[in-house]
Amino acid sequence: MPENKTGFNLILKLTQYGKTISGNQYQLLAATREWSQPAPVIKGEIVLVDFENMKEVFDSLQITTTVSSSVSDALKTKADLYLFAGLDQTKNCTTEEIKQIREFVAKGGKVFLIDSEGAAKEMYPKYIRGWIVPTKGDIVNMEILESPLFDGIEPMDLRYFSNNQREIPTVRRAALTTTRNPNVEEQAAHIKIHVYINGTWRAVRSI
Repeated sequence: MPENKTGFNLILKLTQYGKTISGNQYQLLAATREWSQPAPVIKGEIVLVDFENMKEVFDSLQITTTVSSSVSDALKTKADLYLFAGLDQTKNCTTEEIKQIREFVAKGGKVFLIDSEGAAKEMYPKYIRGWIVPTKGDIVNMEILESPLFDGIEPMDLRYFSNNQREIPTVRRAALTTTRNPNVEEQAAHIKIHVYINGTWRAVRSI
């Protein structure tokens, strides 16, 4: 490969007696593991409350985090960013701690929730109505292409990709269903599989 990330065409031909009788062509993208492990872009102190085994992911990305055992303990620690992974009020955090996070954000604190759908809904019920967990989550569409969240990522990079395994790799585990509001910015969206019946259609759009 000439670069860590390269586009190419897969050309298929069916020939008979030296004559092409059928063919097809696919545009593909190949990337090395080095491309998926960019240099750290997050600066400052980061505190991680990890109930989802995410620390090894940040370690592989060379992003240094300080692990805290609970939401309350994390918010007592001074940091530039707080990561909460796998929050669940029935297992590892309380309603009071969810309230603490919301109050912390209201004062200007920076928080990133990972796999914490229920906690997000509890925190912002006005904006988050629920969530869906489709059987396939292999396609996500960028809504704000200029967002720094997608730096180095092209629109088609979030769909139809392979990790050399038999199962379909996914780009997200769940999708929040939200209320359109100026205070909510949809960075990316997933459209649930839908069909057309007797001239009518139904689609579920989630972020």
